[in-house]
Amino acid sequence: MTDYAFAGTQPSPTFSGLVTESGVATTGTSVSTLTPVSGTAFTPSATNDALVYMQINAAVAGSYTLTFGPSTGAEYTVGSAVAMVVGSDAVVTLRVPATWKVVLTATSVTIGVAAIQTA
Repeated sequence: MTDYAFAGTQPSPTFSGLVTESGVATTGTSVSTLTPVSGTAFTPSATNDALVYMQINAAVAGSYTLTFGPSTGAEYTVGSAVAMVVGSDAVVTLRVPATWKVVLTATSVTIGVAAIQTA
């Protein structure tokens, strides 16, 4: 059986470092951040596919809906009315093709900073 442990020290769990599965930093990638507005479409990247990491916090019970698509951002539903309990946090990860839009709609939960990783 093969052991797939990270070589050296494990990467930091922050958005500042990008690593491969072997734990080695990648080159030619960039990370930007934004704070999505509930119910408003945003385009992670106009030129490259992107990985989007969205932070959601629930100080009170609530839910969120996540959609994305090539035109309005509502063509494909990833999660609809996903329930969150009091005091919970979630980081939702979504791969988004270049030029596509994302819509995160929050109901009684807080949308935090989103990190966008592009190659």
